[in-house]
Amino acid sequence: MNSLPKSTRANYFCDETGEEEYRRSFVELLAKTQKVAFAKYMNPENTHRFKHGGHWSHPAAPNVPPTNMKTHSAQTEISFDKIVNHDLTVIDQVIGQISEGMESQFAKMLFTNVAAAADAVGNTVDAKAAGSIHEAIAQIFDKVQFSADKFGNVTPPSIYLGNQASQALQNSAANAPPEFHQRIEAIIARKTAEALERETQRKARFIRYGESH
Repeated sequence: MNSLPKSTRANYFCDETGEEEYRRSFVELLAKTQKVAFAKYMNPENTHRFKHGGHWSHPAAPNVPPTNMKTHSAQTEISFDKIVNHDLTVIDQVIGQISEGMESQFAKMLFTNVAAAADAVGNTVDAKAAGSIHEAIAQIFDKVQFSADKFGNVTPPSIYLGNQASQALQNSAANAPPEFHQRIEAIIARKTAEALERETQRKARFIRYGESH
């Protein structure tokens, strides 16, 4: 009977060092894949990654309602035959399935929170009341703020639609009168100028912002 502690026993059937390196590499690859997926919806500069649980803190914005972490999980399966046959395609399979599951949950959470925030302040648009889809889009553009980064690049709002709704929007915009497209251009120009002005005012609050030493 072997009385040695488990940590000191020789294990000839497991490469513990290689196993740890693989686990670390797998987690890093999964994190990179998720970052690319989430970038479809949010600027990577506006996202953070936590290694431990906790909650958000807004010391500079006391009016922001308290928020908690949301748990997302994904499940994947590997057939026994692939394991026996050392089929390395299971790595891509597992990464893909987990990433797709996490992205789906992230998108649902994001759009749900955005919709709730818009409903809470009444910043919504009724497509039926607007009379047409393209008119509703014009009202949406008029209600939202464009954002400008520290380099002066202005980002217009993103529109996420299903296939059917996207096709309906394209058809509606194609049949819209020229005045509509001119109006959209004017709204975009005005919102862009407003975004740049807000960024200029933000920078002005910092003494000697942008000076080189």
